[in-house]
Amino acid sequence: MISTRAQLKNIIDNNETGGGRIFDLIVQLLIVVSLVASSIETLPDLSAGWSKALHIFEIVAVVIFTGEYLLRL
Repeated sequence: MISTRAQLKNIIDNNETGGGRIFDLIVQLLIVVSLVASSIETLPDLSAGWSKALHIFEIVAVVIFTGEYLLRL
């Protein structure tokens, strides 16, 4: 029986499977959205609510990217 970590590692490392392709697309989309969010955060007239929401999104994105990195080890 394959462990959960091994299954996740296979999805992350192998983009020839359906799950791997979906994972790659999600990560690429997350990268683009993260870049847009970082750009929007620099706007001078941004409300405090939007600024906080974008900051929280950035923290979540960094946690996801860190998790992906650690699973690749």
